[in-house]
Amino acid sequence: MLSYDNVTVYGNAKIDYMWITNVTETSDFITGVLNNYTYQPVWDGTTILLAPYTENINAGSVISLDETILSWVVYRRSIKDSVLTYIATIPAFQTEVVDYNVQIGQSYQ
Repeated sequence: MLSYDNVTVYGNAKIDYMWITNVTETSDFITGVLNNYTYQPVWDGTTILLAPYTENINAGSVISLDETILSWVVYRRSIKDSVLTYIATIPAFQTEVVDYNVQIGQSYQ
């Protein structure tokens, strides 16, 4: 479970992507990424969130939406599994959904 709900950047910055993993990287890895201006992270088994900012300030290269969002489609994936499982389609104004088909002690994304 991700315990952060926002990120704030102060001063002048260029942000290419936001990449959150569920591992603690070594200082050598972090230094290598910071010194490699062309580094592109890849979604792998440790990735929790990967949002590239490639066109403008919207994550995921979304330029703009000309139409109103009507609904969200919600999926879950077991940490042990590589397949997404459909949970529900909910109206765009709804902010939560309850999934009764989870197993106790199992982690999901």
